[in-house]
Amino acid sequence: MGLHAHISRILPRIGIAAVLWLVLAAPTGAKSAIDVGAALADRITGDPAAPVTIIEYASFTCPLCASFHTGADYDGLIKRYIDTGRVKLIYSDFPLDNVSLRASMAARCADTPGYFDLVRTLYATQTDWASAEKPTAALAKIAGLDASMLSACLASPELRDGLFQFRQQGVDAGVKFTPTFIVNGTVYPGSYSIEEFAEIIDPLLADN
Repeated sequence: MGLHAHISRILPRIGIAAVLWLVLAAPTGAKSAIDVGAALADRITGDPAAPVTIIEYASFTCPLCASFHTGADYDGLIKRYIDTGRVKLIYSDFPLDNVSLRASMAARCADTPGYFDLVRTLYATQTDWASAEKPTAALAKIAGLDASMLSACLASPELRDGLFQFRQQGVDAGVKFTPTFIVNGTVYPGSYSIEEFAEIIDPLLADN
C-alpha cells in the first residue's frame, strides 16, 4: 500500500482534526464571486441515463490515481463502456492534503466542459506541480485561471466546505483510501485494470 493509501486510512480516524488542519492551511479571505453551485455540481462523463454508475473518489496528489487517469485502463473504460453509453463516471474529490485541496478547487473553478481533460492533465503533470515551490501558481497556469479568478476560487469557504462534504460522503460510504470506486453502490477500493472493471461491470449490464 502506497503512502497516500496509508495517509487516507488514518485521516478518517482523526476526522475533525484533519478537517481543521485543512481549513486552517487553506487560503482565507472575503467570500468569492465564483458560482459555487456550478463549481460543486457533479462532474459526470458518459450518458446520464447509463445503467451503470461509477463514482470515483480520488485525490490530485495520489500517485495511484495519476497512474489510472493517464494509463490504458482509463482509456479502455472510456472506450468500452462510457463512450458506448453503458456506464457513466462521476469524479468525486477526496483531498488528502492542502495541495490536493487547492488542485480540486482550481479544477472546479475552470471551464466545466473540459473538466475531465483538465483532470487528466493535472494527473499527467502531477510530479511537476505537486512538488513545485509554488504549486498554486503552477495549478493556475494548468487550469487556465487568471490571478483574480484563482484568488476568488481559493478564498471561497463555500467551495472548500463543499469539497469537505464530498470527502465526508466518501468516508460515510466506506472509502478509506484513494482511488476507490463505487459501482452501482458497491465499494471497490484500489486500482483496477480494464479486465477487472469488465468483471464488475458486465454482470450489471446483463441485468439491464
